[in-house]
Amino acid sequence: LGAVRFDDYKNEVAYNSFIRDYPADWNGNTIIFKTAAPADYLKLSYIPKDAAGRAIGLAIPALQRPRDGAGNRLAQYADDRFRDDYSPPPIKGTKTTYSAGSVYHLRSWVSVYANYAQTYNLPGVQPTLTGNTLPPTVAEGIDAGIRFNLLNQRLHLSLNRYFSKEDNQTISAPANTGGAINSIINANAIGDFSASGLNIRGLQPLPAVFIDRRQGKANGYEFEAVANLSKAWRLSANYAIARAFATNSGEITAAYIDKNLPTLRQIVLDAGSLIDAAGVATIDTSVPVDQRSPDVNSAASGWNSLLARRAGIVSGTTVSQNTTSANFFTDYALQEGRLKGLRLGVGARFMAHFNRSERH
Repeated sequence: LGAVRFDDYKNEVAYNSFIRDYPADWNGNTIIFKTAAPADYLKLSYIPKDAAGRAIGLAIPALQRPRDGAGNRLAQYADDRFRDDYSPPPIKGTKTTYSAGSVYHLRSWVSVYANYAQTYNLPGVQPTLTGNTLPPTVAEGIDAGIRFNLLNQRLHLSLNRYFSKEDNQTISAPANTGGAINSIINANAIGDFSASGLNIRGLQPLPAVFIDRRQGKANGYEFEAVANLSKAWRLSANYAIARAFATNSGEITAAYIDKNLPTLRQIVLDAGSLIDAAGVATIDTSVPVDQRSPDVNSAASGWNSLLARRAGIVSGTTVSQNTTSANFFTDYALQEGRLKGLRLGVGARFMAHFNRSERH
């Protein structure tokens, strides 16, 4: 047996607008969605401005609209467009997957089989922290086994062994990492009291929400038995052992942090913090209060949080989940009377999970 599958896909979402952007006469019930992304969505940029609308820097990517502490839009950017004003553009593409397998009947009562198959998952519209979307993930699986049909087809036994892998699985970004990074990137330097200021090191804010990836593998065994004890009475049982592995979870975020950590550290210092030998950031009290950056507290807190988050992203770590399950069912079909054909059954299920992490 063999097959080739051709798919065209389109993944599209619509986000509801930020509540602060709803009109004053909103009825309180209707959901207002963001408009579709324009053709130049990925090229949008803006020039930072002070409260009077004067340019205070060079053009930078327009990822998030600047807002005040209450979440209101800053007036000096009324004519600028930002990515978070829109729903993301749809993701379109094509994908070809394959499968092939064979069954060989050694005898009338015993067969062996093997199969290779691919499948894919649609790519998400959410970007990684670099602003790029991930491609569709293709999973590959191999399974093989043996089947027995015994006692004149009254007893069926099968034993299956399988392996699968999926590269670039889409996952949520490491918790709170983006917030910690942006609290540093958005920190004004000492003496800058503007509401929409940025760091002076050229590092740009990350998307408000972003995703990451990991590599996945799985393997396991499955055993199944079905016995037709009589025309009316049937027994079935199965036992399975499954092992799932995930490696390098959060690798895109980890690579970004490692590359930009020296710059992020300098931004924290620019904001008026001190970082000791242990890497802990505190406010530099030698800087007069009236000169301190309005973001010094969030920058120091973001730095301390970021180091803790980065320590939790360990490259080369394999997180495995071992699952053992067993099922037993029996049913009986009434053979006579008004309820003839009614099947009654009862069953039991057992399942156990065991998680483990290993560093390589």
